[in-house]
Amino acid sequence: MQQQTLAPVRVAVRWAVGAVVLYGALLGLFVAHYGGPEWFLHLGHNNRGSLEFARKVFGPDVVVPHKDGHDGRYFWAIARDPLLLHPHVDAPLMDRPVYRAQRVAYPLLAAPWRAFGERALLWGLLGTNLVLVGAGAFVAALLAIEVGAPARAALAFVLNPAVVIAMLGDLSDVLAIGALMLALLLLLRRRLGWAIVAGAVAGLAKEPMLLGLGGVTLLWPALARRQRLLLAAVPGAVVVGWALYVRWRLGWPATSIQEFTGPFLGYADAWRRSWSVAHNWTDAVAAIALVPFAAVTVVRWWRRRTMLLHAALPFALLVPFFTLQVLDILLNSVRAVGPAIAFVWIDFYVRRPSIHDQAAPT
Repeated sequence: MQQQTLAPVRVAVRWAVGAVVLYGALLGLFVAHYGGPEWFLHLGHNNRGSLEFARKVFGPDVVVPHKDGHDGRYFWAIARDPLLLHPHVDAPLMDRPVYRAQRVAYPLLAAPWRAFGERALLWGLLGTNLVLVGAGAFVAALLAIEVGAPARAALAFVLNPAVVIAMLGDLSDVLAIGALMLALLLLLRRRLGWAIVAGAVAGLAKEPMLLGLGGVTLLWPALARRQRLLLAAVPGAVVVGWALYVRWRLGWPATSIQEFTGPFLGYADAWRRSWSVAHNWTDAVAAIALVPFAAVTVVRWWRRRTMLLHAALPFALLVPFFTLQVLDILLNSVRAVGPAIAFVWIDFYVRRPSIHDQAAPT
């Protein structure tokens, strides 16, 4: 009996080691090619605030690989001061300070590396994500086994495009998706308290993860009313509490939601203002492909109603409402549905619905 219990853990450990080796080699190639870890910040020439500060910290020869840059530079800025103790320094380094600072979990984990110097923090951002990708692969393998899929379904996390992008860009998706998967695994094992903690971490890494947790809270039949209340309220309260703290530290600035609009208006804007102008057809194909993926997810959910598909459903339903800001480039559009890709991928491996999905409320 003990050997049967340990067998899934041993398999999951192998997947974790494999993920670390794979991404360690990939990161090593980029570090060797660019001569250091600053490439992963994805600084941009058009973002003067973060670029000038990076040149001040790392020198005038810091690698600037892009015209506009990407979000890794913001997670670096937060990791330098995750508690926002110096808001007058932090805010100018970010385009939307409140929005960026809400996603504190990943930079908070990496922040202690700064005790060894500014460049050590850059290595710390990479190292933290490398540890997290191993932990995520471990959890994904166990989750797959728990729902009746083979351990190789952990590929849904390891090769998830959102995880690949995050590993190459100092982004929080590795922790966000991994923590959400852990929350679901713990729920399946009837560990509600720890599932709530994992859900809160997922939300602090990337607040849309609460949507996946919400789908399970509302739709999974194996939860009692009190459990649903706790699972929805506690992670949500943690995320809201941190969001209020961020706004207090940054002086209560005006904020707005820039990621959602009317049905398919974002696609029209992206075609008119971006894809047809810049001829970035790869980005267009990736964004358009989200529509049939969302349709497949909804249909599969309607037919199977498994826990994993409950978690995937909210992300699929949001696809028609994404704005130009989300759809413009592949790096953003794919990350927006990263959790759904993982859960649908695992579910395709499942031969039959889990006994947990068929259980009556307790």
